[in-house]
Amino acid sequence: MKIAIINSYYFPDEPGGAERSVRILAEGLVDAGHEVLVVTLSETFSATSIRNVEVVRFPIRNSYLPLNAPNPSVISRMLWHTKDSYNRDMAKVVSNHIERWQADVVHTNNLSGISVAVWSELKRVGMPLVHTARDFYLLCPKTTMMKNSQQCDAICADCKCFSLPRKHAVKLVDRFVAISDFMRAHHLHKGFVKAKKTTVIYNAYCNLNAKTAHQLNGPVTVGFIGRLVPTKGIAMLINAAHLLKARGLEICLSIAGTGDKAYVDQLKEAALGLNVRFWGQVEPADFFAEIDCLAVPSLWHEPMGRVAIESIAHGKPLVVSPMGGLPELVQPEFSELAASTEVADFADALAKLINRMGHEYQTMQEAAYQASANYSVEMMVANYLVEYQRAIDSATVPVASVTQVS
Repeated sequence: MKIAIINSYYFPDEPGGAERSVRILAEGLVDAGHEVLVVTLSETFSATSIRNVEVVRFPIRNSYLPLNAPNPSVISRMLWHTKDSYNRDMAKVVSNHIERWQADVVHTNNLSGISVAVWSELKRVGMPLVHTARDFYLLCPKTTMMKNSQQCDAICADCKCFSLPRKHAVKLVDRFVAISDFMRAHHLHKGFVKAKKTTVIYNAYCNLNAKTAHQLNGPVTVGFIGRLVPTKGIAMLINAAHLLKARGLEICLSIAGTGDKAYVDQLKEAALGLNVRFWGQVEPADFFAEIDCLAVPSLWHEPMGRVAIESIAHGKPLVVSPMGGLPELVQPEFSELAASTEVADFADALAKLINRMGHEYQTMQEAAYQASANYSVEMMVANYLVEYQRAIDSATVPVASVTQVS
């Protein structure tokens, strides 16, 4: 099968977990004997092969590439999002290349910078379409559904003008994949998709069963790995550690990842008085070898939270906040779910996990290893191949819809 995958960024441009998930899928499909083309964005054109995946990068047809413009002005952002609501220029470039490549099916993922206009262009030439919702792009131009550091339960007035064209355009998709039950329910509830066209396929982790002999020795080392941004809840984790220390339970914190220097400096100041290490950028295998358990204290609705399955694959117990798709990854044999994102509730859940680790750590590690089988690359690839075939079998060219969206 010839499979064209579209995503805003691709290796080595991996600003988040979505890009890693797309790379793992593309390489897994190649390993399964399929031809894969990835179409993505950059500042300049290039065509390369990465682990037998054909990768074509097109210059963005908008005022800037977000990856390389971290602090655009308010006016620049507004103009950018306005064009991105339906960027036909970019869509035509992408669609024309895929048509020439003669794909059997097209799989779209994160579309920020490319826009949903690509669906209309691809449908004009009869391409079967599968889309994976890895963020909230269809509902929110910022992709996070957050405003003023608060989670939006509904589509806010600012976002409605951007989300309406996307709500109409998604009708062109033949199969809609969500990376968690939460994401599926969220898009169904907002009326963006029909249940009969949707399914859930969890992300995979390619180093499953990365077993390492590990014993508890001294204070428990609690790890965090990810982008150091406020929505990830690192400040809440630090405050929870202070609270546990006041209760007489001292822990070590191991924080890996990068972020804005001013914000990281704030975190370091907040952590004064704690036993804490800031790693910066680090290889996940090196990080997980040094911690006893993982904390995922997210304050926003994580679409899935692939860092949790990385922890499971390394046999590390974990504590997570009750946000987005995270609760779906919690199994009582090796994890704890905080009652809320309040500091006290997260501290309580962390204390409970640490107490359990004191007398059943090896059992918890083994349960995590066994659970990691649910997130194998082979299983994910097989599930996507089913969806690709369903899209091919059911694909139509809804001329009226294409004309309307245009």
